Amino acid sequence: MKFQNNKPKIIAWELTRKCSLACKHCRAFTNSTLNTQSSELPIEKCFDIIDQIKSYEEEATLILTGGDPLLRNEIFEIGLLIDKDVIKKIKASGIQLVSMSLDGSSAFTHDEFRGIQGAFHKTLETVKLCIDNGIEIQLNTTLTRSNKDEIGQIIKLGENLKIKSHHIFIIVPVGKARKLQHEDLLPAEYEAILSSIGYAMINSPVRIRPICAPYFMRIMKQKFKNFELKRFSKGCIAGISYCFISYDGIVSPCGYFEINCGDLKIDDFKNIWENSEVFKKLRERKLYKGKCGKCEFLNLCGGCRARALAKTGDFLSEDPICSYVHTP
Repeated sequence: MKFQNNKPKIIAWELTRKCSLACKHCRAFTNSTLNTQSSELPIEKCFDIIDQIKSYEEEATLILTGGDPLLRNEIFEIGLLIDKDVIKKIKASGIQLVSMSLDGSSAFTHDEFRGIQGAFHKTLETVKLCIDNGIEIQLNTTLTRSNKDEIGQIIKLGENLKIKSHHIFIIVPVGKARKLQHEDLLPAEYEAILSSIGYAMINSPVRIRPICAPYFMRIMKQKFKNFELKRFSKGCIAGISYCFISYDGIVSPCGYFEINCGDLKIDDFKNIWENSEVFKKLRERKLYKGKCGKCEFLNLCGGCRARALAKTGDFLSEDPICSYVHTP
């Protein structure tokens, strides 16, 4: 199956790597790279990139991320430590949704993972402040061995807060997360937890979605025959309908995909998106190897290409944490 002519639907842009937290799984070592400001794209170049994206695909969703994008001085000129005054600026700037991380149902779990005492209560306060002032919230939760038994409680907490959506991330071993191999679950454990998330999603008022877990599509198709899969994109979309721009202008298929596919300081977005050899290979699923290449759910799932790269050095190899094996 080819995805050669797709234009990007979602673009995540890491405006800065500056961050006040010290998260154990940070892909970018953000807390230790507060001196990267000198490498950030200047504001004039940021405007130029926005113009390039808009002229190429005006309907694409642009996600401003980091680090902490609020620590980028020109954040409101381009598109944030949140208080009522900041909320007014968010609403005035046209930002449609704010995402925050919540990795535990208690301060003990969340603060230990995020590396800052008091982060849990500050997050809950900020979520409530945003929602009370008409700003929709997406919670992001990273699934690990340390919080796997709390996932149901974290989902329920998000529902009680009346958030809009909840993304549950499966760790990709890049950046600091290379040292978190002990937090990985076994393939069968991922399968069981993703199934339980599927049940929770069907009965929840919140839009719940696992991220970096493309086999969730296969699980839903197998276990929930009448579930409407059209609400999801097909499996791993890195380089197919999604890409990532780093703080210094490097384009890659996603934030966990450690390959330079083009530099916006010297090239334009359209050319990189259409002509990167890595992007072209990702869109040619007949090139996928191992059990992914043989799987009848290949076009629905595709496996996590960033995890394949991180674990094997080959982004076309099989995803090592999927438990499913096709039997001809």
